Amino acid sequence: MLRRHADKLLINGDYADLILNDDTGGAPGTRCLTLSDYGIICDTHLISGNKTCSADATAGEITVDVVIPESCECPYEWCLTIVCLPNLQLYNTYNTFPSSKVYCYEDPAGGTPTDTDTAAAIAAAINADPFACVEASVVGAQITLTSLDGATTGFQAYAASGTVTTVTEFIPPVLDTDEMARIFPIETGTFGSIPTLPVRGGDYCKYNIVIRGQEDVQDVDGANHWNAYEKEVDIYILDGGADPGYVALIAALDAIIA
Repeated sequence: MLRRHADKLLINGDYADLILNDDTGGAPGTRCLTLSDYGIICDTHLISGNKTCSADATAGEITVDVVIPESCECPYEWCLTIVCLPNLQLYNTYNTFPSSKVYCYEDPAGGTPTDTDTAAAIAAAINADPFACVEASVVGAQITLTSLDGATTGFQAYAASGTVTTVTEFIPPVLDTDEMARIFPIETGTFGSIPTLPVRGGDYCKYNIVIRGQEDVQDVDGANHWNAYEKEVDIYILDGGADPGYVALIAALDAIIA
């Protein structure tokens, strides 16, 4: 079965002008909403609907307790492996696959390294690496790893000897400025025009709605056959705060997909 891309509708304001009718009557319980830039959406024709709103990223945090084996041979090298996970929201070549970075330390005098010296040296090596995807802090023999620059990249850590504990799972941002700019870019041929673009730094909610039944057409090859046309639309709405039109629009869409 062929499937077309979802229509995309960006609403940055003028909310009152978008709502032409809500709960137009018809069958009991029918809720309909007419969007001037799209058409009519009714809950009786709803196949599926969901809502996603902007959310800040959550930085990942992992602690590593360094343990030096008692039976190690000198010189002994302790290593920490950090795997930087790709940011799949980007389209850069170096974001296609995970990349592994290994940080090692051994006692300069050739003896058995201490756990505190090892932790301090590994943390310093990480923070000095311009290609690191984490930043490190150390207390005693424990290294704390945090996503670099707040939360841009997920990562994993592995140590041959020691304890690795995930304190906070990394969660990527949802509908942030960069993602919205990729969804609604400045396209070829828009020079000299005023394209509708996302508001930088704005909070958006996305409604994914699939409806079927409003454009049914009779199949001329069948005696009593009808073809139902299924439409999918992604509606991105800028947070309008207490604006009455915005509140009414959100309430209407929430009621339709409920």
